[in-house]
Amino acid sequence: MFYKEIRELKITLIIVSLLLLIALVATVAMKETAVEILRGMGTEDMPEFAKNLVANPDLLSNIGNNDFYLVSQWQGKNLGQFIPLIILIISIPIFAREIDKKTIYFLLSRLTRKRVFFMKYLTGLGVLSCLIVLFSLAGPIAMNLAGYETGFSLTFKILVHQLIGGAFFFSVFIFYSVLSNDQTKPLIIGIATIIGLPIIGIFKPFAFLNLYPYILGSNVFNEGIEITKSIVLIFITTAIMTIDYMAFQKREL
Repeated sequence: MFYKEIRELKITLIIVSLLLLIALVATVAMKETAVEILRGMGTEDMPEFAKNLVANPDLLSNIGNNDFYLVSQWQGKNLGQFIPLIILIISIPIFAREIDKKTIYFLLSRLTRKRVFFMKYLTGLGVLSCLIVLFSLAGPIAMNLAGYETGFSLTFKILVHQLIGGAFFFSVFIFYSVLSNDQTKPLIIGIATIIGLPIIGIFKPFAFLNLYPYILGSNVFNEGIEITKSIVLIFITTAIMTIDYMAFQKREL
């Protein structure tokens, strides 16, 4: 069953990996040009809402630093901002496609619901985690190969955020996948979730719903790993995974 899951994800993984590889090459190749442009950006003339989108405008002065450039433009931008979307594309078919094509009946005739759920859940989560780790570490490797001396310390710290934040989104999207009879509705609801949470998070009482600053590692450069938020997210993710499992156990199939 593990290999069946990998085979079904193969085409999606190849396409996503190719797109990320192109984005990584462009990020490294355009380093000098991007630094020049970003250094010319001043925050004085920015509208207030735009200043709020920059976690710390003073950090722009560090853009010439190889380590800061990499984490801000790769993990904090080109890779990081697409993590929820990549997770959505890969996670929705895991259960919804089996239910839509009626192949779930074949699986449940041979295996228990508990085994089917955890094999599918853990395989999907494992594949996504490997993808995030691979392309996060590819950042400093590509920078060094291009002649820009870059360390791995910041990359590892932000990677912790991205794995935990990614697991949270995965558990949410699996809930949509388990409850749906087709793949279109959970995909639309998932896109609405990705767009809606940051919008709701603009309002201060709901700021905790905007997970983008956490996943992009906006505060890691100055403050390191956010321990408390990470522990809370792990707890919430575990609770949602339990709800996913209970929903799959009770679903009429």
